[in-house]
Amino acid sequence: MSKIRLQAATEENESIILKWSNDPVTRKMSFNTMTISKKEHAKWFSFHSKSPSSRLFIAFNDQDVPIGICRFQRLNSNTWETGINLDPEYRGKRLGAIILHSACRKMKKDYADCKIIAHTRPENIPFRSIAKQAGFIETGTTSVNDQPAIELMLT
Repeated sequence: MSKIRLQAATEENESIILKWSNDPVTRKMSFNTMTISKKEHAKWFSFHSKSPSSRLFIAFNDQDVPIGICRFQRLNSNTWETGINLDPEYRGKRLGAIILHSACRKMKKDYADCKIIAHTRPENIPFRSIAKQAGFIETGTTSVNDQPAIELMLT
């Protein structure tokens, strides 16, 4: 298993996260497919990096290179929604499940009884696979931004 280190995302990570967010595959698999402007991202990052209802973890490989991000957004007192995005150069290397599993384990340590869910487009097979490898099960279908979505829950 590859060694992954997680830490809270900082302003130092903001530009690389924007770059990953605007990757064409990321945009295609997102519920919002529009390119994200630097201004929009700065506002999003500032809120999510400081809000007690949000956690942003940046993942580093064993060479201390940032390779992905895992975010959590509190939906209610006990439920958090997660999402993950990897540097395109590190996709397909079985790191997504390691990052997601590690980040969820950290959340469960910090919020013992929390429920963690995720939503994805039905065609986002890579994320569905990553989530299942990290311990999620598909619990049904729903919609996000008026688009079909699969809901997953950590077991």
